Amino acid sequence: MNPLVPGELHRKHYRFDCPAAPLAALIPVGAQACVQVANRIAGLGVMLTLHDLTPDDTRRFLSFPENGLHFAPEEVTAIHGIDLHGSACTAFSLEFAIAGEPRAVSIALTPQESGQRTVQEHLIAFAAGEIDETEYDRWHDENQATAKMCPCCLETANHRRANPRATPLARILRCAAAHKTALRCSILAPEYGFSTWLTPGTTICRNGRIEVASWHEPAVLEIDPGACHSYWIGTERLDGEWFTTMRVFDSHGCPHLQISARGRSHTARWEPFCG
Repeated sequence: MNPLVPGELHRKHYRFDCPAAPLAALIPVGAQACVQVANRIAGLGVMLTLHDLTPDDTRRFLSFPENGLHFAPEEVTAIHGIDLHGSACTAFSLEFAIAGEPRAVSIALTPQESGQRTVQEHLIAFAAGEIDETEYDRWHDENQATAKMCPCCLETANHRRANPRATPLARILRCAAAHKTALRCSILAPEYGFSTWLTPGTTICRNGRIEVASWHEPAVLEIDPGACHSYWIGTERLDGEWFTTMRVFDSHGCPHLQISARGRSHTARWEPFCG
């Protein structure tokens, strides 16, 4: 998923052998970036201004708390950098591979907008070396984990991919778009996570996937409906405010995506789509 970087791009690929924490610490406060976080069910991409990077209370996670992003640096299995050049964009992307996701956390700095070209050059200086695109693609394919499914679940998953528009999630997102409902979307994983607000605009179902661009915010949500095995919808009270929350689970019962809206009235709208 790279929906927020338009136009044809030329790429140079780099491999990093250094630990994730000191490399992430080189990202400057105030940098303009496209942050993309993905797991087996969904990917979420947002253009934003990065704030302070801090460890959490347990010291296990590094966090951009004001941006809703966190990850465990000790769980990072590989780091790649991509130098992007194109007519519409110049950027340098750091990709942190975690838990079978080669691009679990991707932070693309946009130096031509934020004046961070020197930061890009500084990051490249820490690289172990440049690799060609073929080697990078081969590494990505070999390290992309896929969920194991029984034949019955696989058949059902393929049916959902063949008809993504008819899935509960696509129908709920279209309902939210029709009512201009702001949604708090969260990518969930034990080793990392990302949350941001998104007001659904047009919902596009193509190539077996669901794509939603935000009406107001510079954000895009992409979902594999085949991996969306079950749903939980209910209400929760967070920081004194009521939310309607939907969690999306894979065939092993693990949650990967959470979508919340302010108020309790959305339960009555969303539940019929899951029948």
